[in-house]
Amino acid sequence: MTQTLPEDEWVIKMVLCGDPGTGKTSLALRYTQQSFCITEKPTIGVGIYVQSAATTQNDYRFQIWDTSGQERFRSMLPTWFQGARVLCFLYNTNSRASFDAIPLWLAHARWAPLPSGEWGSHTNEGALGILIGTQTDRVTYREVDAEDVAIPFAKTHNLLFAETSALTGQGIRECFDDICAQLDARVAQWPRPAIAPALLGGGGPEGDPLLKEKKKKKCTCCFFYLKR
Repeated sequence: MTQTLPEDEWVIKMVLCGDPGTGKTSLALRYTQQSFCITEKPTIGVGIYVQSAATTQNDYRFQIWDTSGQERFRSMLPTWFQGARVLCFLYNTNSRASFDAIPLWLAHARWAPLPSGEWGSHTNEGALGILIGTQTDRVTYREVDAEDVAIPFAKTHNLLFAETSALTGQGIRECFDDICAQLDARVAQWPRPAIAPALLGGGGPEGDPLLKEKKKKKCTCCFFYLKR
């Protein structure tokens, strides 16, 4: 389906990362297509979804990069993280091991203390980070407590926090609304590349996939896989 991009729309690259089985694809599908597939296969490489969102201040078009959590694709992570304005670190609330792996994903994303002492991205200045606990519908299997474990970790590492269920849709809209609200406070300070970004790589003159569209143009709402 072909849609017209509104004028002055911010194009935001968002990267979903985390161990296999943390529900990255399910989160993307629920947000962009309002669907859920219980037999979803592991992502091969990276899948890209496109979704528009709006606040009272700005219009956004998210390029959501659903990255594979498999070890064999780790060498691609620096390329996938390049130019990201939102970094989403996912763990399964029913798997303590997936939560304990989050520091490794922070390291892959170069999310570490800045000169100011505050944690942030050393690759993409001003990027927003969020810790997302998934599969909250499986209440009896929970292994990671939000109040005692996840929220303090998020605060320490300067990350927003959300818990979601792609199965029921619980927390999905609130998660992305929170992201949009935080972006509203940041976009006015970001540079505006003069060249529109390509969907699958690069971006403006310095590879930054962020711009305000100055002209209306056609864009096919789609998602891709980078095959092996």
